[in-house]
Amino acid sequence: MVRYPHTLSVSYRGSGSYDGTGDYQVGSVTSMDITGRAERNSKGSLITLNDGAQVTYSWEFYTQALSYSIPFNADAELSDEDGTFWRGQFLGMSKTQAGTKIWL
Repeated sequence: MVRYPHTLSVSYRGSGSYDGTGDYQVGSVTSMDITGRAERNSKGSLITLNDGAQVTYSWEFYTQALSYSIPFNADAELSDEDGTFWRGQFLGMSKTQAGTKIWL
């Protein structure tokens, strides 16, 4: 039995900045792969976003404790040994000392 059979691939563009001549430079793209366990939201459960809006999420993703955050609406992709089975947006995360729960 594999503890973390799924991979969450996340990519997002960081914020840009102005260089010394005043030209805008777009932020760099950050990509990462996180191993964990994905569970489908088969009950239509909702989460509340930072602005108070409630949305239905498609997947919950459980992984070990992460030391970093992922920005809202980052591009996300779930895969396993057979390939990609879901593509969408990152909705939020909850960090605890023992692990991290991510909503997609």
